[in-house]
Amino acid sequence: MYQVFPAEILHLILDNLLKSDLQACSLICRAWLPISQEHLFRSLRFVLHPKSSEREARVLLERFMLALGCLESRPDLLCCVHSFTLNLRQTRVEIRTDTRSHITRTVIASLPFKDLRHLDVRWESWFDDGNRHLPQLISDNPMLTSLALQGQKISCKEDLATFLGFHSPKLRTLCLNGTSPFTKQIQLKEIISSFKMQQGQGRTVPRLKRLSIGTVHVDIIRDIILDPSLYNIGHIEHVAFPSGWMFDESDPSRRARIAGSTPRFPVAERVAMHITSLVYNLERFNSASNFLLSVPAVHFPKLTHLQLLGVMKAEVLVSAFQTTVADSPNLANLFLQLCFDSTELSFIDQYLRDFLAERSTMLLTVDYQFPGVQATSNSNDLFPQINTLPHITLRIGGLEPWWGNNVEYDIPFILGSTIVCRYPARLR
Repeated sequence: MYQVFPAEILHLILDNLLKSDLQACSLICRAWLPISQEHLFRSLRFVLHPKSSEREARVLLERFMLALGCLESRPDLLCCVHSFTLNLRQTRVEIRTDTRSHITRTVIASLPFKDLRHLDVRWESWFDDGNRHLPQLISDNPMLTSLALQGQKISCKEDLATFLGFHSPKLRTLCLNGTSPFTKQIQLKEIISSFKMQQGQGRTVPRLKRLSIGTVHVDIIRDIILDPSLYNIGHIEHVAFPSGWMFDESDPSRRARIAGSTPRFPVAERVAMHITSLVYNLERFNSASNFLLSVPAVHFPKLTHLQLLGVMKAEVLVSAFQTTVADSPNLANLFLQLCFDSTELSFIDQYLRDFLAERSTMLLTVDYQFPGVQATSNSNDLFPQINTLPHITLRIGGLEPWWGNNVEYDIPFILGSTIVCRYPARLR
């Protein structure tokens, strides 16, 4: 019976089994054992639960190190691990910095993996020990296809090259958040200049398909990621950028200089023809004029998924629609995070109804954060006009308030004042 099933069919079957069922499959016969082990051990995670205490964190570390030791003693199982996640997110019970640093240092320095495809490392605070070992871990896994980093700091050009994927020739998904110089004393411009000089010596240029940028230092974005001689972004299909990063609104002279430059938003202008998924963080804009000043009208003809986050004014939302999706006939999934006063609801309801009336079938999800609006309000109460459209499915509610479990299987959303994004393996 086993031999008549192609390997692809077996993988599809095992993909839908629970872990306990996979363990049972591994005991059926020798033929099922290798493929069951591939599924059982392909992903390894070290994630602090939000309610974890310091003692529980240490116990988790001990158990993890025991499991890691068992894997190291079994090369046949170690080679099955293709995904690793380390998430030291903030817990409700305060855990001392030295404990977090010890966990980070111990875990990162002990990882024996050489064949990872997915690496996801996030921490809330600065840990020098963990950061020192992370570049080596990335370099030791040249088969990486997706890399998600949060909170890492740059102290030299090799850190910069590694975190931006220049040591990962197979990389197709890159998510960066909180990437900045280690200290103010470190001259990032000098590091970037030295890095650019070295790039002329034949280092691999990443060919990304998915790019997510959160609170990344503006010099890194402008001088490396948006430099076509350094970053090959012509193949990008899904992109998330924090709109408004290009200027500081408190500096009128800089705003004027940026507004007069060409192009003003080069990432959109160069890859707009290929982008199918787009995220804008609009919380910095308090008027339509501010939005139009920083984000030029760029058409996205293949756009299917759009998220507009942190919308503080109804006029900003209108401007975003006019400049972004006017020529996007295939838009099928729209997510709005609305944060303005509830008095503007009726206007938005009517505007969205008129906008969506000429559209094809679409899923509209609205995360409302209106002062004075009850969380129990349903879609008929908030958007009665939109609900009259039979081809529009309206959902009310937000997404979970943290960066998530796996960069491959979720969609982008906002955390505080930063864009933190995750992309789906298959867009729904």
